[in-house]
Parts: sequence; C-alpha cells; structure tokens
Amino acid sequence: MQCMQGVDNKYYYIPLDPYNREHLQIVDEMSPLLVNPSPAQFEPGALYTYIIANFVDKHSDTGAYIDRSPVKLYACKAHSMFEFGTKHHQIFYRMCLTGELERFARDHGYELNQLKYGLHSSGEIRCGETSNDLTFNFYSGTYKMKRKVPNSRVKYEMAITQELMRSIDPSYEIKYDPVPFIVPDVMKITHEQISRLDSKGFTAYGFDTQRQCYEMRNALSRNKSINPAEMKETYQKIINPPPTSFVPTFTNAYMMSTGELTEYAHKHGVPIPEPYDKSEFRKRVQAHMDANKGANKGANKGNGGGKKRTMHNKNKMIFKKKRTLKKRK
Repeated sequence: MQCMQGVDNKYYYIPLDPYNREHLQIVDEMSPLLVNPSPAQFEPGALYTYIIANFVDKHSDTGAYIDRSPVKLYACKAHSMFEFGTKHHQIFYRMCLTGELERFARDHGYELNQLKYGLHSSGEIRCGETSNDLTFNFYSGTYKMKRKVPNSRVKYEMAITQELMRSIDPSYEIKYDPVPFIVPDVMKITHEQISRLDSKGFTAYGFDTQRQCYEMRNALSRNKSINPAEMKETYQKIINPPPTSFVPTFTNAYMMSTGELTEYAHKHGVPIPEPYDKSEFRKRVQAHMDANKGANKGANKGNGGGKKRTMHNKNKMIFKKKRTLKKRK
C-alpha cells in the first residue's frame, strides 16, 4: 500500500513496514489494536478496519472446525489509504503477537498446535457522531468477504455482530451499509500525519506523479538492505533525473496506472468519465492511442515510408535468374 495521494495531490512512498518489529511501535501508537472495545475507545467520525474471530480446532474424525471460545472484535483505526498496520492480514499478525492464543491453550489444557484463529467476518466500521453509533460493512479484499458473506448471508452475520457488540456494551447501536468506507477521496494522507511520521524517523518521499513513486518503490524492492542515505540518493535521482533525449511513450492503456491515465488524458485532451469508471477511462485512452497510431501510419505511407526496390536491384534479380537458366541448359 504505497504511492497513495496526499491532500497536496503528491504521491508518497513511506518506508514503514508493519511486519517489522521495530516499526510496529509507531504503528501501535498511531492505531492501537482494540479488542472488544468499549464505546469510549471509538472516536466519533473515525474509520476502522475490523476482524471478528475466535479460537477453533479440528474434530479428530470429521475434520470439521469446532468453536472453542466466544467470538471477539479486533479493530484498528485507519488514518489514511496507506493503512499501515490496519490491513486485515496485518491485524491478524498483530493478534498473533498478543500471545492470547498461547494463554488460552495453556489455561484450557489444549496443545498449542491444536488451536487456530477462526475468521467469522472482516470489514470496515464507520463511527457516527457518537462513539456508540457504529456502522459495519463486510468489505475486505484480503479475505474476499463478498464470497464469504453474500447478500443472502448478511442478515445472519449482522445478527452475530449486533449480539457481540451488545454483549460488550448494551448501549451500542449497530447498523449495516454495503458500500466501502475507506476510499481514496476521503482517506488522503495529511500534512499532520506526514509530520508525525517524520518526527518518528520515517521520511515521506513525495512525488509529482505516481509513475515516479512507482520507480522509487521498484528500486527499493530490488534492494532490501538499502540504508537511509542511499534511499535519499535514490529519491533525488528520480525527482531530478539527468538530461536525456529519451521520451517514454505508452502503447497500451491497459498497462497504465490511474495516475498515468490521468496524465495522458490531461496532456492529450481525453475526457475523464464522470462518474469515474476506470474501465471506461482505459477504453477512451486506448481509443485515442489507436487513432493516433492510424494517423501516424497514414503519414508514413504518404511520405513513401518503407523499403523500395530499385531498378538496379530488380535488374540484378533478372540477371541471376537468366544465369541460373543457362547453367541448367
């Protein structure tokens, strides 16, 4: 989750790794892992990602999973589209680091390798004007909740969610909304968040285009052991490249990122669909590219492009043929 846009419309690469134990300290400060939180732990107007899970093991004969504990809610506040430590698989990772699974196994006489986390649902929470007014969805790309919780099952999963939340605190008012809450338009990283990361030693590298940001990401993915000084040097090379006569050209809109499509559209006057539809946007850009290709080909044709067979070459070929016939005679 890199190269997202900030409120200043720059694209940012931030070298913060939620799976690095040293980096987890800042993640825990920014978005602590809430376990069965009370209303006071939710911030009015904030957005959260959540998992509802419990401890399970397998039946020795049937192999079916058996619930061994009540379900719990695990939630983390999402500050921006970067979602550092708040992606659903990252929440599971942080759950494992709490040691609660080991404690439960020890206290209830289970072998540790018997127990696993059982996922019931995952998605997003939107906190309303009061901290006990929560709206849930089952929107999780990581765990494909659209498959696990189709429309026919929503009312059952919501009943489980409502029962769980009211068992934590009877004052909770729980609703459901199928649309995603954490979207780029409302979750751009702010100057305050960037400053906070910088104060903790995590530089946010800003770029004018998403393509430049991808260059940074790709350069760092090829060199995992890069140090901060080399990282800054790489950044400078990308934002201040040496002079070159090479001008990159795109030939396929379906290989372009959203930022590259937008850049092409602004440069060539291709209208951006309203409401925005990426598939339609790509079709328009590709149609413009194809039209330009046709125009270029026509221009080349009119200018006499291509290899010409000269009279000299033609006579050579005739001579060779005649000489071959003489030899056969």
